[in-house]
Amino acid sequence: MMKHEYLRLAQEAKSKGNLVLGLHYLIKTLSHTQGIERLDLLYEIAMDFHAIDQYEEAIKYFSRIIEIYPKEAGAYYGVAMNWEALKDWKQAKIYYQKALAINPNYDRAAFFLANLYDELGDKASAIAYYEQVLEIVQDYMTYNNLGSIYEEMEQYDQAKEMLEKSIDLRSDYYLSYFNLGVVEKAIGNRKKAEEAYYISLKFNPFYVNTYLNLSALYIEHKEDMSSKKILERGIKFNPTAHNLYYNLACSLIHLGEIERAFFEMEQALTLSPNLLKFFIEDEDFQPFHKDVRYLRLIGR
Repeated sequence: MMKHEYLRLAQEAKSKGNLVLGLHYLIKTLSHTQGIERLDLLYEIAMDFHAIDQYEEAIKYFSRIIEIYPKEAGAYYGVAMNWEALKDWKQAKIYYQKALAINPNYDRAAFFLANLYDELGDKASAIAYYEQVLEIVQDYMTYNNLGSIYEEMEQYDQAKEMLEKSIDLRSDYYLSYFNLGVVEKAIGNRKKAEEAYYISLKFNPFYVNTYLNLSALYIEHKEDMSSKKILERGIKFNPTAHNLYYNLACSLIHLGEIERAFFEMEQALTLSPNLLKFFIEDEDFQPFHKDVRYLRLIGR
């Protein structure tokens, strides 16, 4: 069978969602290709293996690119991406750094290396690589992530500056507004925090943490009815979010809606049995420790 026929069969299989069969034909095509066409094909095969979570196979094909083209920064990036998917942080860092050594302007390599350092708790290295990204390109996600790091470090002025820059670059990115809400809450700007959270919900009504933070904001100010309403709204968009049911149960206890509080807590425990230890220790339910509804739930 000729090369073009293999390629046709590969693309036909992939168009039908059958990546495995598509890969079969792409690999058969390899022996009939050379030069840039072969390089493109190796990239396609590696990325398709990554798409079906066969990360070791993806690494194998990216490594074949490196053998032929040792200065191909994208192949090192591809290897790093798959080592990270395999949770081998050491190898991932090595290959992201190799990609950057070949191409210092490789902003995506710097970005994901920064993400990796942030995940590992090395905030200083994360900041350094995010700043390297910003030397290459003005990127809203990089500003957002920097803002989040500075918030965690309680450097709120810098956090707010980064988040506002993120919003300037992309005014509909929900995480920047969410993180801005966290910062405004931390510095005592309750109303601005509330506004930022609601803008975040406007752009992404499915982000559970926004509902949780808003409910916590309301509970802190003893506005339990507002907490109840925002949690009910959150559950409509996220009907399997166990922590929303849990917080709703607590708000209902404060409002004196005891029967419904136990009902919502049962939903929370059904969705996540691991919540039982928190339920047992929860001060809101301490007055009910002899209540048959409480005893039934802890005896699940």
